[in-house]
Amino acid sequence: MNAKEILQSIINPPDSEAGKFNIEKFIIFFRAKNDKLDSFDFYSLVKNLKGAGFNELTVTGGEPLLKKKLSLGIIKEADKENFKINLSTNGTLLDQQTIEDLKKVNKFKIYLSSRYIDSFRDFFLEELSAVFSITIIHVVTRKNFNDLEKIIGVADKNKIELIIQPAYINEANQHFNQLSLKNLNNQERIDFENILNKWTDKNRKETYFNLIRSYYLKDKSGYPNSCHTGADDIVIDSDGSVSPCFHRQDLRAGNVLEDSLGDILIKVKDFSKQIGNASCFSEYCIPLFY
Repeated sequence: MNAKEILQSIINPPDSEAGKFNIEKFIIFFRAKNDKLDSFDFYSLVKNLKGAGFNELTVTGGEPLLKKKLSLGIIKEADKENFKINLSTNGTLLDQQTIEDLKKVNKFKIYLSSRYIDSFRDFFLEELSAVFSITIIHVVTRKNFNDLEKIIGVADKNKIELIIQPAYINEANQHFNQLSLKNLNNQERIDFENILNKWTDKNRKETYFNLIRSYYLKDKSGYPNSCHTGADDIVIDSDGSVSPCFHRQDLRAGNVLEDSLGDILIKVKDFSKQIGNASCFSEYCIPLFY
């Protein structure tokens, strides 16, 4: 295909295929890859996916606001198409002008990392939560799980939803022993469970608590028997590659710069059948079942 044909396939996918899918969410993922999609590609893709029946967009990273102009442009285009829009950010680049721009977006939600909460100025969360729907995400490691009570208190004080997300630390990582929750000693495990249990009782997250507990106790009877990735949502990287899940990059469904959306969605649907029984469930999957 030449460049013109590639762009045309992004804008106008085969209607006979694109209209057959029930997937409703897609995630634009900025991470350590070579960016190949420019603003025109993204804007066309947003319109294209709307036509295929998608209705929710998440912009994430890395930190997506490091590419603020592009991220805000994508959000603006998605808003025109009446998408429900989520932005996953650490909050450090939410300056006043960015906040004013985002206030204009309908059906908008911020997923805010807890990583830099201590550096936010007084009343920042209170002011932010008065304007936006916010959920705090606290990624828990062996090193920081004692901060969990403080983060729970911050969320409660500001009446903000909190997602507790166990960190996935690869065993090859030089800090695996210090950071992975797999290495909690008996007392640390008891302390972690006690803190988590208080949050669970207050927020009615018994199923999620039991999943976390089952994983770290290696009780596979508590593992999920189905997975929604690929069936409810897809992941689109900034290099144009598409996969059914953040963590299954081996299941590459195609690239929006090279393949028609219809063909990509057919492959995603096939992949979703492979992983739909959650046979590949692991530590990095836990927050997908919050």
